[in-house]
Amino acid sequence: METTTLGAIVAAGVAAGGIAVCFAGNGEELLRPPGASDEADFRARCIKCGRCLEACPYQAIRMAKGPTGAETGTP
Repeated sequence: METTTLGAIVAAGVAAGGIAVCFAGNGEELLRPPGASDEADFRARCIKCGRCLEACPYQAIRMAKGPTGAETGTP
């Protein structure tokens, strides 16, 4: 992810009251959308519909990619 995009995500998360960080199965650090709760709750609630991508005015949210893993397809 480009540094400017990452900076926009972090800035938006901080403005919204914090960001959630988790680690993918491959050890990659993932930033969750602003307002995301802890990782277990987030995964239980996220239905991987992609509506958060549509709602993001900065187009800074992207789906996690990977062949397998619970984080695949989550923002």
